[in-house]
Amino acid sequence: WKTYTDRPAVHVTELSDDATKSFKAFLVLSENPDASHVEFAVAFSADGKTYWDNNKGRNYLIRTCTRGV
Repeated sequence: WKTYTDRPAVHVTELSDDATKSFKAFLVLSENPDASHVEFAVAFSADGKTYWDNNKGRNYLIRTCTRGV
């Protein structure tokens, strides 16, 4: 990646259960107005271990678009 920014997330207990954990984070997509997309992966640390989710090696992807005037 050419650039990256770490963003905090908050555990959402009401959407979590024994099999899955849910988190909420805010991504700022307008920091680079020329960007056509944002790629990201998720890291979670617990009990001294870090777990990564990178969409099976493809990263998660959000495509940006401009709204018609």
